[in-house]
Amino acid sequence: MSATKMYPESYIKELRGENAQFRTQRNAARTRVDGLTEEVKELQREIDELRQEKVKQEVLELAKKAGVVDPLDAWKLVDHDLIADDVENVPKALTALFAKSPWLVASQEK
Repeated sequence: MSATKMYPESYIKELRGENAQFRTQRNAARTRVDGLTEEVKELQREIDELRQEKVKQEVLELAKKAGVVDPLDAWKLVDHDLIADDVENVPKALTALFAKSPWLVASQEK
């Protein structure tokens, strides 16, 4: 016995219509989720860039206060793994850098 014989054809058409509607809604939801996923990834990239810039500014500021002739050199030479994109780790990283490379800091003697 075929499905069309068990159920009225109008009922089968109704079910097929509902099914098509649900598939359309599902596809729209997937598209929205994909778009939001990309948006989240982009926002995370922006957050990472801002965090990196904040850390860089902290290194430059503290290096300047410490008497580094060219604070950009301190930024280039500091152990970025030690900082780990956390501004709280900058003083420790600069201390380690100055211990390893004391020539970076201008002599205060005249």
